[in-house]
Amino acid sequence: MLRKILKDIECLESLSHYLEPNGPLSIIDNNYEYRESQAKLLDDITHALNHDCILAAEAGTGVGKSFAYLLPALKWAEVKL
Repeated sequence: MLRKILKDIECLESLSHYLEPNGPLSIIDNNYEYRESQAKLLDDITHALNHDCILAAEAGTGVGKSFAYLLPALKWAEVKL
């Protein structure tokens, strides 16, 4: 069932602009700091969703894993639900 849903997914565009120094996150959170590794992880997660891939990623404390996976997950839910 999940594979069928994922095969029908519209390709998510890159969401890394949300993480840019003057992007939406920096506007709503004055303490937000851009992290290149966070943007890379977000792009990898978006790619995995778009191509029905399994992604295993390891990232240390402070990389920004939460936003890196929540942004594509929320966008996927918006597109599919």
